Amino acid sequence: ARSLADRGAGVPCLVNDKASVFQASAAFHEAVQRLVASARDRLYIDCTCSGRARTEWILSQLSEQGRLKVFVVDDLDAEVARDIAVIDPRLEVIARPLGDFAQTVREPVHGVF
Repeated sequence: ARSLADRGAGVPCLVNDKASVFQASAAFHEAVQRLVASARDRLYIDCTCSGRARTEWILSQLSEQGRLKVFVVDDLDAEVARDIAVIDPRLEVIARPLGDFAQTVREPVHGVF
């Protein structure tokens, strides 16, 4: 039977067991590392509403010139992201639905999570 578990980033998801949670997290980390490895100073967009831990981890993979914009629609997610942005100016919080992506992001984007 499937159960509701926490992915470790504040976002609930349906998984079969804790091993699935670990595998999903490991796959996410590997994907980010591969995408960012050759272009740590570019702009990336996070549409995963992934919470504090993942947002801070993505930022840790970027250079000082790299930037991350996060789309959030939930008030709590937006508050958490804004707290991070106060500490790390490379983060921009976009409190709009993903459907507004084209109107909101006008500059070249190297990758989207």
